[in-house]
Amino acid sequence: MTLLLLAGFIAGFVDSIIGGGGLITVPALMLHLGISPHSIGTNKIAGACATLTAMAVYGFKKQVPWVTALQFAGWTGVGAILGAYFSPRFLAPIYPLLLWMGTGFCLATLLFRNRILSSSRERTVHKSDLSTLAAALGFICGLYDGAWGPGGGTFMFLVLFYVTPLGLLGSMAAAKIANFGTAFLSLGTFGAQGFVHWGLGSFLGLSVACGAFIGSHVAIRHADRVLTPVLLVITSLLLWKLVG
Repeated sequence: MTLLLLAGFIAGFVDSIIGGGGLITVPALMLHLGISPHSIGTNKIAGACATLTAMAVYGFKKQVPWVTALQFAGWTGVGAILGAYFSPRFLAPIYPLLLWMGTGFCLATLLFRNRILSSSRERTVHKSDLSTLAAALGFICGLYDGAWGPGGGTFMFLVLFYVTPLGLLGSMAAAKIANFGTAFLSLGTFGAQGFVHWGLGSFLGLSVACGAFIGSHVAIRHADRVLTPVLLVITSLLLWKLVG
């Protein structure tokens, strides 16, 4: 249980910045529950706790672009319900594609970090309407996050960062709104099917929330500095998942 708590804290810290905490918590839960829908369903509690905590911190610090974030969350939420409802085996063919794309965008962000961050500082949110491309990609992220989950929050952040004018911190904050919605909706869908271990998930959720609380405060103060090390962690986990 100590290792599960430690994994939850680290996952919450990472998840509150650019997502990807499920890449840590799902393997940890599989050690306790095996490779089954219960591991994925129970992980939704951790995802909901991490994103809710981070969302509260970003919101309290007035860092959330609410209009764009809620529009994006609407599309990811629809995808999450469908993804959690349909058996993952029907959606399995898109997993490798999404993982490769997500890993590629993570690597591109690392390689061209200075240029991208310089460009993001010059962006301003000049309109609140979400583009068709951002909405479509948000739906796909939600579909993946609802059916499986690990890395879904990172994909949402990357879509917002590259396709909208929110900039770095705005994309981090908006991704938490969308990711909370997908975690909450898919949790309800998995729970209705009996695939959630509520006791173990709540235990894990406490440590995840603690990590997310600290991580979101760090992101608000040092978004530029923490991007590279957290991206390195997530990219390494994504590559490990692809190779494995």
